[in-house]
Amino acid sequence: MIETLLVLLIISFVLLFASLYPNKDFTEKIESRLFFDQVVAGLNLAQGVSVLQETQVNVRFWKNLPYIEFQVVGQVESISQIKIPEFWYLETTLTFTHYPDGRTNNFSTVVFRHREGQRVEIVFQLGSGKFEIRQ
Repeated sequence: MIETLLVLLIISFVLLFASLYPNKDFTEKIESRLFFDQVVAGLNLAQGVSVLQETQVNVRFWKNLPYIEFQVVGQVESISQIKIPEFWYLETTLTFTHYPDGRTNNFSTVVFRHREGQRVEIVFQLGSGKFEIRQ
């Protein structure tokens, strides 16, 4: 009887510790998904601000910065900055401007790389302001 109680106690502690420490891969997947959802929302916000306020909005993907920046042309402060998670890094640098008609001045592909090798691309279409995320 004591042996059974001891085994149940050990199993309970193992399950308790397993539930307190979430799976790192699962956490990174959720954080990655939220990050790319924020990027999509930020790009849509930048385009919306440029159209509604009839102004130009710069979007900066810079390799040497730990964030993506959205800034109205002529203003010092950013509209928004999205922090890049530490397990993702930018392989490419791209700056483009959203114009009041919804179009952009640049088209290219922004490449993010996960530290374990996974690659995510944000492909901007020629002038239209539309984009696509490819994994």
